[in-house]
Amino acid sequence: MSGDSFMLAQNTPAGSSNRKSGLTNKPTHELDAALQNRLESIQDKLLDALHDAQSLTQVARNNDDIASLTESITHIQLALSSVTTDWSAEAEIKGPINWKLFGERLYHRRSEAKLSQKEVGAKSGVTGTFIRYIENAVKHPSRKTLLRLLAIPELKMKVSDVTQRSPDGVETTWLPTAYLAPRYDPVRMMMKMTSLLSGSGGQLEQSLIYLEPQSAADWMATSNTAAYSDAYRSIIPFPEIAKSISDFAGQSMLEINALGCGDGKTEVMLVKRLSDLLPSRSGIRLNLLDVSHSLLIEANTHANAVLEGVSVFAIHGDFHELPSYPQGQPKSRPICRLFTMLGYTLVNLQDEVRFFRDTLSGCDTGDLFLVDILTVAAPPEQPDEILRLDPALRAKQLRSSHEAWLSGPIRRHCAGATDVKFNLELDTQCPVPGSYGIDVIATVTMSGGKPQRRFLMQRFRRYDPQKLADTLAAVGWEQQAIFLYGADDSKSLAALLFRKR
Repeated sequence: MSGDSFMLAQNTPAGSSNRKSGLTNKPTHELDAALQNRLESIQDKLLDALHDAQSLTQVARNNDDIASLTESITHIQLALSSVTTDWSAEAEIKGPINWKLFGERLYHRRSEAKLSQKEVGAKSGVTGTFIRYIENAVKHPSRKTLLRLLAIPELKMKVSDVTQRSPDGVETTWLPTAYLAPRYDPVRMMMKMTSLLSGSGGQLEQSLIYLEPQSAADWMATSNTAAYSDAYRSIIPFPEIAKSISDFAGQSMLEINALGCGDGKTEVMLVKRLSDLLPSRSGIRLNLLDVSHSLLIEANTHANAVLEGVSVFAIHGDFHELPSYPQGQPKSRPICRLFTMLGYTLVNLQDEVRFFRDTLSGCDTGDLFLVDILTVAAPPEQPDEILRLDPALRAKQLRSSHEAWLSGPIRRHCAGATDVKFNLELDTQCPVPGSYGIDVIATVTMSGGKPQRRFLMQRFRRYDPQKLADTLAAVGWEQQAIFLYGADDSKSLAALLFRKR
């Protein structure tokens, strides 16, 4: 589902009559329909503002803030009641709203306000009998009526009364929680992977190794081991990182765009720290983006289960296409916007400089970018020292769980494959000065005496953090902080925080 608006769908029957209003004495025609759409868009924006203000009252900690928010809510409700589409058809709203629960809430709010059904009906443009029907879930209100109910200050009806998860587990769809990006086509990507693995050899685009549900499951099996967590996740200095980010955010809303979020566990750890530091008047929105549908669902489920008071939004897409997404374009909203690429994803990119220069070209001045990396064991000019000191090259083999993950696509899509062996190759010709790469090469034995096939299944680079920072500064991303860490104080890992110039 695309867009950020609260969309109350209305199914107007074909040939239904249109009402007249004080705005026009003519029946609705094409021009009126266009105007209606514009007005409905304004209503949706007002609903977004109303929902945000109502949500902030739940986290406000002092009486002055609460009073200010309450006054703002009243003004938004007044504006909402003034924006009319009264000439539109009065069709009932169709959709997965728990109308029984909504009716019960309307009854309790009306009773608390000491308003009769007739009085509420007069304020919302319907009869008292119809209000009774709504409360008993006998009939459903139209869009117009529902908006008018939300606009009555005495009722204190919340947008979440319509949009939140109901007790019977049915989640409504009026408030979008996911975005299907343009050109996101996992079937086409699967066909691309099958075609490559059916050929004589080649290089697999890195996002494809996470694409299939089984690949996602295999990746989570290797990334959720205690050894992986101890070596990569649990040692990240989140307190220091979150403090730096919160200093930039101040009292602004913080929008976090998690690029290639995977299972989302690392991003959630960061957001939890940030939510503890940011002031109550700040809000946090977490946009999770991943090309793997399975991993994205896992991340979304985990984030919603762990994070309280954080708006979570799932984006099904490829971060290489970020400029074409709304979340990757400049915004004028008063927010601090943070992009993250955690889980050591940057090290897999084919061209890091081009990614920051071109793919992130839609980022606005002041946007932040947080990335974690692997650090060099020795300069690329000293290959013998790298071979001697780099832990992966010294081991000369992958973990068994890692091999199972990378070999899975080959065994499923390379027809005639009988065996897969992996080896690691050093690459000292990398775009970023001071860096080198390690290529994971799969050698595939084929049945019937066919020649072996060679596939580059994964690549990861190691960086000199300061030289990486200097390189990205040349394309508009200024270093704000470098955090060195690693098991046993090895400083084999680093997190870098950048700010768009």
